[in-house]
Amino acid sequence: MATRSERMQRRILWVERGERITLVRVAMGVNGDAFALVLEERLAAYGFPRHYDKAKISRIESGTRDLTCEEAAVIAGLDPERRGLLWLIFGKRKRPPARESRA
Repeated sequence: MATRSERMQRRILWVERGERITLVRVAMGVNGDAFALVLEERLAAYGFPRHYDKAKISRIESGTRDLTCEEAAVIAGLDPERRGLLWLIFGKRKRPPARESRA
């Protein structure tokens, strides 16, 4: 069972992820209804038929609903700024230093 602190940390991550999804939607220049329609169409094209509406998008953006793997992959692909899946899920992270090759 998760502790209260762990639940709060998870909630913070969901809210931050929701803010990044909002950034993608705004970069696309669409409102919640149009974003829901595009997301629904793209997921259906990949074989994941789901229904989306403005309310569901709002829950995802506010962090009260987490993303599925499929949703995250499609939303990352919709991003006009091409920030990538890792950015969408984890936010801005420093790249680890390159490992030296063993000769």
